[in-house]
Amino acid sequence: RLVIHKMPTVLRHHGLRVMIFPPQREHGPPHVHVFDGDSEVVVRIPPDTERSVVVRAVAARPNQIARACWLVEDHRQYLMTCWREIHD
Repeated sequence: RLVIHKMPTVLRHHGLRVMIFPPQREHGPPHVHVFDGDSEVVVRIPPDTERSVVVRAVAARPNQIARACWLVEDHRQYLMTCWREIHD
């Protein structure tokens, strides 16, 4: 079972929950933790023209990884704003 530390949920979308650890626990490059049930996919927030990069996947099936990447790419500007608000 995943242990979710205290961190804010910044986005919920079709059963996915996107969270960002605070600076005391986390560091760059900018990334998010995408939870889908008992799975977790850590995805770097990509620049505008790039694809997302999976940093780590825990108990995630390929379709869950793909959904996490799509979600991060689709909401990259919002997620980068959240990262900056939490980390700056």
